[in-house]
Amino acid sequence: MSISALAEKTGVAKSYLSSIERGLQKNPSIQFIEKLIYVLGVSINELLQEETSLAAEQYDEEWLEIVKETMESGMIKEHLKNT
Repeated sequence: MSISALAEKTGVAKSYLSSIERGLQKNPSIQFIEKLIYVLGVSINELLQEETSLAAEQYDEEWLEIVKETMESGMIKEHLKNT
């Protein structure tokens, strides 16, 4: 769903939604969260779980990249175990 459509359905300004999406607004009101849950048809747990899952995926991707770069540099497991 686009920000425009979500703004229309929740009655919230597009600029407010955009600031939340970009992480500029980190403390949305309970009333806003209730509107969002209703419009999206999800539970509070589902809404928060997605953010947590995305953060975990990003964290895993960062680790995989670090491991890949370390292996490409010629370091082996034994070197890591001994440091």
